[in-house]
Formats: sequence, C-alpha cells, structure tokens
Amino acid sequence: MLLSRLRVSPRWVLWVSPLRVLWAASPVLCSQSPDGPQGPLVVGSRALVAPLFVSLARQDPEGSGKGIHVFRLKPLKRDNKRGERGQGLVEFVLVLPIFLLLVFSIMDFGMGFHAWLTVTNSAREGARLGAVRGTQAQIVQKVQDTSTSLDKSKMTITVTNAQGSPGGSVVVDVKYDYSLITPLDKILGIVSGGKVGPTLKFDSKADMRLE
Repeated sequence: MLLSRLRVSPRWVLWVSPLRVLWAASPVLCSQSPDGPQGPLVVGSRALVAPLFVSLARQDPEGSGKGIHVFRLKPLKRDNKRGERGQGLVEFVLVLPIFLLLVFSIMDFGMGFHAWLTVTNSAREGARLGAVRGTQAQIVQKVQDTSTSLDKSKMTITVTNAQGSPGGSVVVDVKYDYSLITPLDKILGIVSGGKVGPTLKFDSKADMRLE
C-alpha cells in the first residue's frame, strides 16, 4: 500500500527529524520508484499502526531503480522511570506506618515477656529465701534485687507467713504494671472487648514449705 513518497535528488541523503507518523508496518522499504524523478518510494504492510521514527531514506546513487534499502523503524520509547519512582514512593508511604507498628509491637511483646519472666523469677527467689527463715524485709529486698531491670515504683510485693511454724508455707506475691510503648492497646482493646488497656498487669505467686 502506498503511504507517501519522499522526493530527493540523486546522491543526496534526506534526514527526517523524529516525527510521530502512523505507519502500517514495522519494516519499511525505501526504493526508487520506476518513474525516476519522483524519488524513493516508501511502502509497508497493514500489520499494525504505531508511532515510528523515519530515520533515513537514501536514493539509489546510480538511478537504476534496483537499489533497495531496508530500514527498521523503532517505536517511540517512553520514559517510565519517573512514573515507577512515583508509584514506589506512594507504596512506601502506605506501607511505612504498618511496618513501624509491626516493629514496635514486636518490641512491646518482647519487653513485656521479659518483665513477666522477671516477676515470676523474683517471686520464686523471695519464697526460697523465706523457706530458710528469712525475714519479711529480707524477702522484699531479695525480690527487688532480683528484678533490677523493672521499675520499682510499679511493683507491689506481698509476703505472707514469713516467720511461720515449720511445715507451713511462705507465700510471696509480686505484682507489676507494664506500660505499653505503642498504641497496640487500642487494637487489643477492640479484640478483647475493652479488657486490655495501655497497661498490662503481671501477677506471680510463689509458695514454699518452711524448714
């Protein structure tokens, strides 16, 4: 199918600047038309229509009409890097709060679990001291010395039957209020029906037989 004719003089090269032209083929054949003065003929098939660059058309220098030059026209390349960067930035902004909440929630659970283990261990150490006739003051001091990583102002220590008769039991009760550092309590409050607040209460009791 005849699309257009490019008129050029012999031994001249026609340079066509990048144009958005609708062509009917990916390969384009440039050949000299039989009638000579009309210049090279540009033809193509009906395979597809796309914006193409016409790069170069060269007339047969001998004017014989036998010279055929094949040029493969490349489609326009669009710069999608800027769009990809913008899309990545939007995704990062959307994911960042969730990622930070997840990280701080893991930290909260880790620190809370450590506090619970410390409370349990300190109550056990206090009861062990009470079993060998330690006084109430000594038991309280032992509990505090065992839980140095916790805030003493949030800890409550109760000792029962510290100086009881042999065969009895001494009971050490340690309570601790752990404050969350993330707004995870709001999510847990919804799940638990309001039973979980910004402070987790740990309670550990240990009893041992008096010697």
